[in-house]
Amino acid sequence: MVGLRRILAGAALLALALRPAAAAAAEATIDTFSSATAQTQFVPNANVLQATVGSTTRTDGPFADVIGNIRQLTVGATALGIIDYVVSGIVLPPVPFFEYNSTAEADGYAQVFYDRNGSGLYSYLAFAQGIQVVILEADLAAVAMPGLDVTVTLVDANMNSGQYTINVSMPVSPMAPLALQFPFANFAGVDPGNLFSIRIAIDPQVAGDLRLQTATTYGTPLEETICDDGIDNNNNGFIDCRDQNCVASPDCRTQAPAMSPLGLLAALLLVSGVAAVALRRRYT
Repeated sequence: MVGLRRILAGAALLALALRPAAAAAAEATIDTFSSATAQTQFVPNANVLQATVGSTTRTDGPFADVIGNIRQLTVGATALGIIDYVVSGIVLPPVPFFEYNSTAEADGYAQVFYDRNGSGLYSYLAFAQGIQVVILEADLAAVAMPGLDVTVTLVDANMNSGQYTINVSMPVSPMAPLALQFPFANFAGVDPGNLFSIRIAIDPQVAGDLRLQTATTYGTPLEETICDDGIDNNNNGFIDCRDQNCVASPDCRTQAPAMSPLGLLAALLLVSGVAAVALRRRYT
């Protein structure tokens, strides 16, 4: 009797484990600004520094938390006083962010660019509604009239390009970060299902200080919406019939569910239980 109960319990566990795996929807990461080498790491008043009119570009990576694994950072100055400069870079954990500083009469800009170092992203982001850039902090100088411009430029694999700018005219406090959303619908002719490159540019005002927190997609569906397109529509790591949202879909009813690690363990327990009962009966 004990052996039978063990088998039944193992079978129940196995049935649960054989259910298609589920995970919460997740937005695609463009940059969490939490990885950098000496190339793009922020060092106050030192790196990446632009002390003359012009620009400096640094390429850094590979990083797992950056789309395409490569980040290209450009820091530029369009106008400078005698002792002015612009400095920008990545402040590393435990509190990571993208930092931009400029001195009293320095007018500059910074941008981060992602194209897998010229090889192209070829990223499928069409499951989302667009790209979101979160400003962690922006001081009054950064948003003084005519305001702070944040511009996203997208290029797809067919070299169609589009850009969209959001103007910020109020300071941003770390107590209330500002999420700027750039809908794919505003990039006419650009295919978010096959993006070649993404560029995020910031243009603060003179003597402006600014911090970016993250750049991700937004509006990704909470559930798998199409069960036969070969795409992870809700970006949770499970495609089509491997996602539990597709269990009832006619496209998935005849397919065997994926076995999770828990399922493998349950199967082993079930087999061991059957074997133990068989041995007991044989020798009693």
